[in-house]
Amino acid sequence: MKARILICVTAVTGVLLVPSLRAQTTAYGIDRSDPTRSRLAAITLPDADVITTLGQTRSQILAGDFGPDDVFYAVTAESLVTVNLTNGAVTPVATLTGLPENHTVVGMSYDPVIRIMFLATTHLFHSGSRLHAINLETGFVVQIGEITNTQYVLALAMSCAGDLYAIDGLKHVLVRVDAGSGVGKVIGTLDYDAGSPIQSVDFDFATGQLYWAVTTDTSRELRSIDIVTGESRRIRFWDAEFIAFAVQSACSPTDVRAPEGPKPSEFALLQNYPNPFNPETTIPFVLNQTAHATLQVFNVRGEVVGTLVQARLPAGVHRVVWDGRDAAQRPVSSGVYFARLRVGASVQERKMLLVR
Repeated sequence: MKARILICVTAVTGVLLVPSLRAQTTAYGIDRSDPTRSRLAAITLPDADVITTLGQTRSQILAGDFGPDDVFYAVTAESLVTVNLTNGAVTPVATLTGLPENHTVVGMSYDPVIRIMFLATTHLFHSGSRLHAINLETGFVVQIGEITNTQYVLALAMSCAGDLYAIDGLKHVLVRVDAGSGVGKVIGTLDYDAGSPIQSVDFDFATGQLYWAVTTDTSRELRSIDIVTGESRRIRFWDAEFIAFAVQSACSPTDVRAPEGPKPSEFALLQNYPNPFNPETTIPFVLNQTAHATLQVFNVRGEVVGTLVQARLPAGVHRVVWDGRDAAQRPVSSGVYFARLRVGASVQERKMLLVR
């Protein structure tokens, strides 16, 4: 059995635990309605009847979202930055590295449970989008997988339940994306043809509502999206073109999904990709602190097929490739296998399907 640990990408920082007791929530956006400059603006939800300019960003921001400690992170074509919520000042954090060639960032969304910032990128010259994770200290980007069943993703949003959603700008549909693989499932039509790359979505964690800031050739709107049907409805017209739109809110303890096994502060085993696979698959997992980790593959009889990792690893996102062979380097047969990650006394497991 051969296993390749590809990379560690995500350093772990603080947890988003700011309680939200207000009836109203504040959202922030990077408005590009003036082609000569960008501005940071604030909006009060759910009414969104006033857009307040806070300052000029002086950067061509492509996407953004709130990360740990309520810091507003954003990306430009070359850099990871933070945005000051008082005056719009942009502070560089790191140079972006690891983005696929000819791809541009179109969406950014933070998972407060496993504390990973996800990115969506889309090819500049033809259809095709990918899901990534980004290190919020170094700016290093690692690909998770192709976002399937989509043509041209333009926005990305994570719910408190751990469901990742994307907007397909060509099909005009809402897609639920597996955060561990990039596999997309179409939820339903948005009933609205935006026809513009200037789009952004985000959840208000306090209410569970998914908001869509969208621009067309004739209209600028804030819309709500039903995550069960995919249908959208207009909340109001406004005069902003939000390329980045992020709601400042927090998941309550009862909203956050309970992971199997360890607490989210310890680690998370994500779904392997591709799945089903042949001849090899990638198994990603997250360590939120330096720890001794053991990653093994089992068959349906509970027998150890092989050990992929048995080492002390730093905090971050790790990816391990399993080549479909056992410890004696013999190809295993088609069937169901289980990736099992143990950190201390805690264990998580994912089902994998090998199809020869």
